Amino acid sequence: MIKIEEISKIGLGTYRMSSDNEEYTEVIKYAIDSGINLIDTAVGYGYGKSELLIGQSIDFEIRKSVFIVSKTGYTNKEELIEFNQKDNNLIELDSDTFFSNSPNFITFQLEKSLKRLNTSYIDCYLLHNPEYYCEKSFSTEELERIIFDSFKLLEEKIKEGKLRYYGISSNDFSKIPLKAILNNIADFPNFKFLQFPYNIVERNSSFQLDNENSITTDQLKKMGFFILTNRPLNTILNGKLLRLADIDINDVKPLEYEEELLFNDLLQKTQNSLSKMGEDPKIEEYYPIQFFVENRKNMPDITTINLAINDYLYPFLSAINLMDESTVNIINNLKNYWHIFSLYDNQDRLNDLKNTLYNQGIINKNYKGNFSSYLAGLYLENSGINSILMGLREKKYVDGIKNLL
Repeated sequence: MIKIEEISKIGLGTYRMSSDNEEYTEVIKYAIDSGINLIDTAVGYGYGKSELLIGQSIDFEIRKSVFIVSKTGYTNKEELIEFNQKDNNLIELDSDTFFSNSPNFITFQLEKSLKRLNTSYIDCYLLHNPEYYCEKSFSTEELERIIFDSFKLLEEKIKEGKLRYYGISSNDFSKIPLKAILNNIADFPNFKFLQFPYNIVERNSSFQLDNENSITTDQLKKMGFFILTNRPLNTILNGKLLRLADIDINDVKPLEYEEELLFNDLLQKTQNSLSKMGEDPKIEEYYPIQFFVENRKNMPDITTINLAINDYLYPFLSAINLMDESTVNIINNLKNYWHIFSLYDNQDRLNDLKNTLYNQGIINKNYKGNFSSYLAGLYLENSGINSILMGLREKKYVDGIKNLL
């Protein structure tokens, strides 16, 4: 088994990896062979598909040399039917997403995690974003009770040999009763891990304990906590997603004319279809079309582009009988243009951020290597962080951080 002090400085985050893509198995094996021994997943990542991928990728021999972190909390309607128990701590996040940190539900999810991961134990199990309770009108005292009940259950699971350690993963530790937890830390000897976002924009290096006192990541580390961080290369800047990685991309102005012609073809086909149906052909009256008229050139990433197409454009075109092969081909070609525009826009905004950070003395203008690797090294050097979780979904991304291992 991997000891805490042996955990690699870079961990493989599998938020966007699932068993649906067989190539990820090779990436996981390559990452392990390259020196990464920390793999992070969660029940909520693809509702088990990320865990399943790890279980399919790691055999019995490899398992002994890998430290697996998973998380409990998120669930959906299908899993709730299987759970089939009353849960006073269950909250609804949206129409198909639910959340619970009750002991019974953690026990239920843990057994499923063990099965999917194809292992008899998990090195560390984290409560996944328990701050949701505060957002759903639970009091601090109620959240404190839920967390302590969960901790007691997790201590029992360690005695059973199903876990080694546990902790909390939170996007906002200011909503977690951290002071109360630290005051009772002697009752929970295996509570060792804290995970939160950290990047060059969101430099979370301390957390409020109360109105007057705070605690730094360095202090938490000295208390014996292992500090894991996520989202090292993704942040929100000025209300828009920003990828903190350089992209080699040329000026897109020559492509804008081509995209404009193709987009006008789509608008014309839409107008013709509306006219045939006896509807008003003025496209500005229809939000799904107007959305793309206004936003298609400044969407932040391919995920947002795909969501907008699938949630807005396709349902609308289907409703006006315009989902023929020609139209679908136009949209697929447009999507490629929009992706290029998003990459160019990201690089442009990243360059502006870099200049600001240079001027503030936060980053070195003469850094060596790729920017992503440079940032990861900077985080490890200055912030009290033990390990950084990175979404290394391709072998070339693993190669880019080997110097940090």
